[in-house]
Amino acid sequence: MSAVKPETPVLDAARAAIAEGRPVVVHGPPCCGKSHNREAVREAIGAHGVLDGWDPYVDDLQRGFLHLSGPIAP
Repeated sequence: MSAVKPETPVLDAARAAIAEGRPVVVHGPPCCGKSHNREAVREAIGAHGVLDGWDPYVDDLQRGFLHLSGPIAP
């Protein structure tokens, strides 16, 4: 069973984005639980996969994927 609550406005928006083939980005500080909960979130929103450590200055967004991003230096 997923640790993510099944019905919330944020998850509904993320599910809609994935269903339309758009990427979803989760940004937060180190040790806030992004990586720890990535598979539960990926499963809850139906993403094709997870890109952990995503950096907008280096990496492209992948359609239908969950992207996890921490502190970003310009």
